[in-house]
Amino acid sequence: MRENKGKVISVFSNKGGVGKSTLAVNLAVYLASIDKNQVALVDLDLMAGDIALMMDINPKSTIVDVTRDISGISYDIIDDYLIKHSSNVMVLPAPITPEQAEFVSPTCVDKILSTLMEKYDYIIVDTGPNFGDINLSALDHSSKIFYITTIDIPAIKNSRVGLDIIRRLNYEEDKIGLILNMHDKKYGVSQKDVETILNKKISKMIPMDLSTVVSSSNKGEPFVINMAKKSISKSIAEIGQWLKEG
Repeated sequence: MRENKGKVISVFSNKGGVGKSTLAVNLAVYLASIDKNQVALVDLDLMAGDIALMMDINPKSTIVDVTRDISGISYDIIDDYLIKHSSNVMVLPAPITPEQAEFVSPTCVDKILSTLMEKYDYIIVDTGPNFGDINLSALDHSSKIFYITTIDIPAIKNSRVGLDIIRRLNYEEDKIGLILNMHDKKYGVSQKDVETILNKKISKMIPMDLSTVVSSSNKGEPFVINMAKKSISKSIAEIGQWLKEG
């Protein structure tokens, strides 16, 4: 058992298509590459999770298998339910079909995350795009919530609503890191504009690099290691270092 509990980092947005999974995968892989960190990656997008696909994993087990045996889960056997990626990240995939999502309860999520915290330095959680009880369980466990937005107006509008809800849920302001993804100055919405509309400072920005993201996803190869010199990879490394320092 770990002397200090690991940190749960939830990657969240109440809007799909903003790059949550891309950040979750590459952040987990980066963290596993430094300081001999033990990193677990949990796909809590129960209806449409793509983590296994993005990492070229053929799931032998999913979060549903853990919930079936939840009463017997402990920190010394949790790895039996996880899949080891070549990066050494231990992955807990989402259900194979959306229908299986009903087997995963908030109580199960609480138990899974609490157990992982006993063994892993970092537990990265890719959440679904909603404020359901499953996601709230993850947010409650989190030492940091990375709220992801992009520079298109619909995403900013949804982010304003989402951040207002998070504040009403009484999460500490410094627990929420606002990440501006797919940033590109040519689209006419500035960092200052986003911060003004959302009433929150942007913590980190990830540049637009669609070709790298699509190529990486199609190949099932996280880009943060294989294409470490790319600006998008460096930005995720900065987020990882920021976590480490915090």
